[in-house]
Amino acid sequence: MKNLKRLLSLSILCATALSMQSCNNQTGSSNTISESGTSSVADIWKVTFNLNYSGAPASTVSDVAKGSKAVKPTDPTRTGYTFDGWFTNAETTDSFDFETAITSDITLYAAWLDDSVTYYTITLNFNYDNLVKTYKVEENTKLVSPTIDDRTGYVLDDWYSDSACTTRAVWGMKVKANLSLYAKWLKATVMEAEYNPNLWNMQGPGFSGAASDKSMVVSDDKDYPMGASNGYYVSYLYSKGITFEFDFTSNIAVSDAVLIARWSAEMKDFTLTSDNYQVLVNDVAVQYSDIAFTDIPGMGAQQKHKFQDFSLSKISLLKGNNVIKLVTNNEIPMGATATGAAPLVDCLKISADDSVTITYEEDHELTVGR
Repeated sequence: MKNLKRLLSLSILCATALSMQSCNNQTGSSNTISESGTSSVADIWKVTFNLNYSGAPASTVSDVAKGSKAVKPTDPTRTGYTFDGWFTNAETTDSFDFETAITSDITLYAAWLDDSVTYYTITLNFNYDNLVKTYKVEENTKLVSPTIDDRTGYVLDDWYSDSACTTRAVWGMKVKANLSLYAKWLKATVMEAEYNPNLWNMQGPGFSGAASDKSMVVSDDKDYPMGASNGYYVSYLYSKGITFEFDFTSNIAVSDAVLIARWSAEMKDFTLTSDNYQVLVNDVAVQYSDIAFTDIPGMGAQQKHKFQDFSLSKISLLKGNNVIKLVTNNEIPMGATATGAAPLVDCLKISADDSVTITYEEDHELTVGR
């Protein structure tokens, strides 16, 4: 009897194992969708081709293995229009290169040229890495400054109408011919707020409670990132009189450097002015346009307001030691113990030509954050 029970148990175990193997094989086959038959859904990016006009047929979707290139589909057709390529934005100003490896899900938009309309080509010469992009606009369209990706270590001065970058493009002019625009870049020195040695001498209030030195450094939220340039930023500047100093040196005197502040906000909407939030360069006040922070999520909200670069003003620097001071100069109530309006400070950037070398001493022991 014991042997019979043992045989029955073994039979049940074998049947269970075979059943589990069958289920696993079925599940695996439903996830295998690559050409080789070995990649899983997790290894696939989706490329959506949007025909980009009212009443168009539904978008088509292609599965592309991670790191592979998308296959360019047959050019679509549309009565009364000529197809003009695939673009990464619906405005069709940023063309897509099918030699580019796919690294995320992406939507591509078709560009169409009305056969009854005259178009002109705008050519953007980025002046680095042989990067050139083109797009078309209707005749008499007003020329607008294009939106472009950041370039590491540089900031865009402006677009120019000549290759020597001496004549600035005229934004708002009507396009009546093909145009070539040329980007002029300025080298940018980034001074990260979370590395600022002056934090060791600082303290300030937050929404509830206060913080000092490296406790004023905050880690960017991984799930709801604000886009802090180095993953950290400085808060707790919410009281009148708090001064955040950035000390640095310049190898030469400069009269036309550009100061850029990378700021965000929390708690509530407010507006910074050159009076209520002072920026001093070597104790000379910088006059900048008002900066309004709107649609700011309240405290405790998961979604955060993204950091932005604000070009404040052209500034003069001394040869040798220089200091920039950010001064909270108001008593705008922000809530609880925060009694003054101030931005979250990610970093400051100083852009100048290649002859300028700016040295900013960093203290990496400060990047603990919360």
